[in-house]
Order: sequence, then structure tokens, then C-alpha cells
Amino acid sequence: MVAAPVSALMIRAIAAAVALTVLGLMPIAGAVSFGVDGQPTVYEDNGRLCFGVQRYVYSHSVISFLNWSRDIDSRDVRLLDLSVGTGGSDWSVKHEAAPVSGMRLRGATRICYGDAPAGFVTTDEPDPLVAGRYSILMNARDEEGSLRFYRQFCLAGEGRLVDCEQEKKPPASFLEQFFGWVFG
Repeated sequence: MVAAPVSALMIRAIAAAVALTVLGLMPIAGAVSFGVDGQPTVYEDNGRLCFGVQRYVYSHSVISFLNWSRDIDSRDVRLLDLSVGTGGSDWSVKHEAAPVSGMRLRGATRICYGDAPAGFVTTDEPDPLVAGRYSILMNARDEEGSLRFYRQFCLAGEGRLVDCEQEKKPPASFLEQFFGWVFG
């Protein structure tokens, strides 16, 4: 029995299918983007808006499920500065000894809006929180270099934390990303 020759059309079809599969995976890039190593947690504690970090990416990949993340407690991650605001008017604090030293970030670390942590100086005073879209940027470092934590969040009229309509929660694992891609 003689095998049928593979036609040029079949080779092009296979190449196109592979290319479409790779392109289809790219929008899945979920939890973080290049240049950002993690998303701070934003939560309310006794009526106050507070921030922290639980995990961060230590190896970025083009395909998001290959991003490897670490628990913040597993490394000596030092917070150097923090900025929260709407872009026009931000509350900012900076560690007095930055970039040499900084405050150790742990999973239990809590920084509340308007209160500079010990060892930090306020560079821009906090404005009253009003309804709108805000962003938080935390610059830090570990033994391997600089880290950036970024997230957007929204506040309602009473200063309550609410989900932003445009912001989707990123999938936590490869399986969630895969099933979201396959089943929509």
C-alpha cells in the first residue's frame, strides 16, 4: 500500500490551524501583563480602604498559563513607594530609605488609604475618596530586582468598594483560562 502524498493545501490548512490556535491563546493573558508583577488586593476594613499583596509573578511568559507566581511571604519583598488615585490627584508615600531599603511586604501587611506606614513619608496628601475609578501602583523589590503591583478599582457614591463593569477577574489557573477560552 502506498501512502498518499500530502498536498500543499493540507500543509497550509495545518499551518493556519496552528497559527489561529496560538493567536487564540494570546488574549487569555490573564492575571498580569508584562511590566506588572502582580495585583494588589483592595478591601474595606472597618470602613477604611486598605491594600495588600498576596502573590506575584516571578517569571513572565507570552502564554499566560506559563506565568509562575510566588506567595509574597516566600521572598524578602520590600515596598519602596505606593500611589493611589484617579490620575489627576494621587495620594503617594515613599519609604525614607528607598531605593536602598523598604518595608517588608507579607500577606498580612495592611496599608490603609491616607495612613503612611512606619518609615514612609507622604509625598502627596490624600484627597477625600469620592465615587469613581481609581488605580493603585506599588513599587517594590526583591533579591532579583524591581517589582510593580498595579490594579484598578472602583468606588460607589458612599465610598464603598464596588466591582468595575469593565474589569474582569482574571482566571486563577490554566484550567480556568482553558475552559473560559473553549466554552466562552
